[in-house]
Amino acid sequence: MAQNQAYRVKRGRHTRNENGVRKVYEAGAIFYPTEAELKAFGDKFEIAIILPPDSGTKVDPPRPEKPEEMTVPQLKDYAKENEIDLGDATKKDDILQKVTEWQEASKQPQTPTGDPDGDSNTPPVE
Repeated sequence: MAQNQAYRVKRGRHTRNENGVRKVYEAGAIFYPTEAELKAFGDKFEIAIILPPDSGTKVDPPRPEKPEEMTVPQLKDYAKENEIDLGDATKKDDILQKVTEWQEASKQPQTPTGDPDGDSNTPPVE
């Protein structure tokens, strides 16, 4: 157990005197115990892993596939990526309605290849 190692109080509390001042460490608190504290109360502590400060790089969680499960910002991003006109929709229900309408419209059968006007009288182009 290294003296420069950070430890966390596992349970209860730990009290120590520092320069005549009583310090109390509650369960979950991180501190640097002395060798004497580790020997006497080591079973109350666990090694704490202290991560470096955040580098500023934010990793967003993956966007849900179903629009109903998306947040408003995710819905707006989805609409922008798919060039969906939201008009003046700002509330989730309104945005969700526009996205759902767009999805339904994009599921409709497309005009068959070689039949530009959609009627079945035009022979296919070869």
